[in-house]
Amino acid sequence: MNLPSRSPLASLETGCALSILTLLSTGCASTARPGVPSPARAGALTGAPSTLVQEVGDAEDLEEPDIYDGSPFQEPIEGYPRGDRIIGTPVDPEADFARGFPKKNSVLTGEIPKSYFQWKEKLYADYGIKLAFNLTLIGQLASDVLPQDWLTGGDTNRAASGIGLVLEGKWEAINRGEDYQGSLTAAVDWRQAFGGTSVPAFFLQDTGSIWTTDLTVIEWDPWLSTFYWEQWFTKNRFVARVGTQAAVQIFDFFRFKDGRSSFSNSEFWFPIASTPLPGPGLGASFELWPKKDSPLYVVGTVNDLNFEVGKSFAWDEAFRRGEFFYGLEVGYNWGTFPTNFDHLHAQIFYADEASTLPAGLPSKSGAGFKIRGSKQWDRVVGFASYTNNNAQGGPFGITLLENAATAGVAYLRPLDIRGEISIGANWGQPFSSFAGAAPVFQGLKDQYGIETYWKLLLTPDVWITPGIQLVFDPALNPDVSTLAIGTVKLHFFL
Repeated sequence: MNLPSRSPLASLETGCALSILTLLSTGCASTARPGVPSPARAGALTGAPSTLVQEVGDAEDLEEPDIYDGSPFQEPIEGYPRGDRIIGTPVDPEADFARGFPKKNSVLTGEIPKSYFQWKEKLYADYGIKLAFNLTLIGQLASDVLPQDWLTGGDTNRAASGIGLVLEGKWEAINRGEDYQGSLTAAVDWRQAFGGTSVPAFFLQDTGSIWTTDLTVIEWDPWLSTFYWEQWFTKNRFVARVGTQAAVQIFDFFRFKDGRSSFSNSEFWFPIASTPLPGPGLGASFELWPKKDSPLYVVGTVNDLNFEVGKSFAWDEAFRRGEFFYGLEVGYNWGTFPTNFDHLHAQIFYADEASTLPAGLPSKSGAGFKIRGSKQWDRVVGFASYTNNNAQGGPFGITLLENAATAGVAYLRPLDIRGEISIGANWGQPFSSFAGAAPVFQGLKDQYGIETYWKLLLTPDVWITPGIQLVFDPALNPDVSTLAIGTVKLHFFL
């Protein structure tokens, strides 16, 4: 695995966010949110039907989601049309395409320059091309750090910050909207730390936490982190993908699964400490709805375990090594998905031993299972998960937990501002021993954590998320009993 010298880690998060246009256009106009006509009314004003777009797992919406379009409602921004089935998780490219339009119920309001969004709509109507342009900014500050980096022995830093920029595109090339639709999806992805601080995804080496306290920003030059062909067979029943992708995009659904604007603790959304999930690389995946008009679904994925950052088409090396991650998930949604619903899924997974990890990091093949669910009561959503795993190391070298659990609650759209306030707690039990691993991994104790955040829509196309994590008994920092990590994230989309 070709990784930055700072860490054995590499991360994925097929990005989301940029739209400085809104910040420029609002001029911090007003904190009031004037009444906006309903989607049906917006369509009536133009004599055209209102085609609405729904975000995957858009938990903050209690009614049918709509697009913020400023005033007056002439030539409304409608967004991309949504199919009857929504693919993947909230970090799937399909979710980013849906988010690439301004939304209502923000803190600041103002006129949106509509020509760009109308151009995107026309590009799709004429040629079947979807676009999303996204920017993520994150800053973290820890109350305490280790004297030395536990992996490299180098100096540590109390702060971490970074930027992630992603341009995504999809071309629905054949049979658009029909049986056997085929499309090509690609994403150019760039991430970088700044200000002389630590890389957020590697901050666990400074703090001694056993799980990553952010996994959205690492350091890599621009590359194609996503490049796959998507093929539908029977419409709305079966779809498959082949090419460069990441399991987290389609596997392990969770409605608050977006580290760019929701939980930062990776155990809630990209749980590499308890599941040997790989980053982007060659893979094949599918989603199947066995019964027509039923919310029962099945997801399967096979992915190259030893991905190499910056190598978009290292597919031959995947076959040469023959080391893969395998996952199968069966789930069900009750209610009105994706706005007001309950969810439950069970999954099994297996990972081969990774042969490209640096010396001293644990690596052992193994299998596991996970159960995850959520329950909604009006604006309140409760959620929980449990994982049992016997694979050590994984592709990142830090799959160190044999047992893990999460639980929490979210309150949707507080003060009628789009977003949620969430609090979650988690626990991880490390393996009792790691064969062939460095001494730092031996005799690790259980670690506990709490995270709370408020995700709110600052402008119609900018999210801001302040939050704090508390880590109790950090497993790799035995001299500290409680560690606090403050976080601020900005998420722009265009």
